[in-house]
Amino acid sequence: MNCCRYSQYQRPNNVMGFSVRTDSWRYTEWVDFNYTSVTPNWESVSKYGVEMYAHFGDPTGAQWAPGSTPQFGNSTSFNDFENANVANDPAFAKERESLQQLLRSGPWDPSV
Repeated sequence: MNCCRYSQYQRPNNVMGFSVRTDSWRYTEWVDFNYTSVTPNWESVSKYGVEMYAHFGDPTGAQWAPGSTPQFGNSTSFNDFENANVANDPAFAKERESLQQLLRSGPWDPSV
């Protein structure tokens, strides 16, 4: 997995989204964020959700395979295939685990 670009996005009520992007995936966890200790509560991810999108074609297509031709037309833009959230798809559990580890070890800026 080629590494990475990180981002974070604040939502109301002390919720923060933390994302990591690789050449093939964007993975985001939405969690409670403590502004006093400037730390995310990774255990709260089940309250807000997880997003995991492929950027190499439709991973839910019947003919999907890593490196295959995109399933939605002829575009090969990095962002054109953010159509299916596969975070809870058991077929991508290994990728999710790797992305989660990468995300949680990211270089987060506590001043945000």
